[in-house]
Amino acid sequence: MVAEFLLKNAMAATACLIHHLSLMQDDDYMGSFELLAQDHGRFMRLDASAVKALNLVPGPNDGG
Repeated sequence: MVAEFLLKNAMAATACLIHHLSLMQDDDYMGSFELLAQDHGRFMRLDASAVKALNLVPGPNDGG
């Protein structure tokens, strides 16, 4: 069994997305997607003050 299928919440969320986007209705999407588990050790999490200091997301007064 593929390891990703053991992640019950991930599978439920993926099934909801597939249903909501009607991906099974269009044959053009067949074989187009791949589900992979990410290694969280490769990423860094930033708190709100770090995001604000780095200006990653524009504030409400910064314009569009």
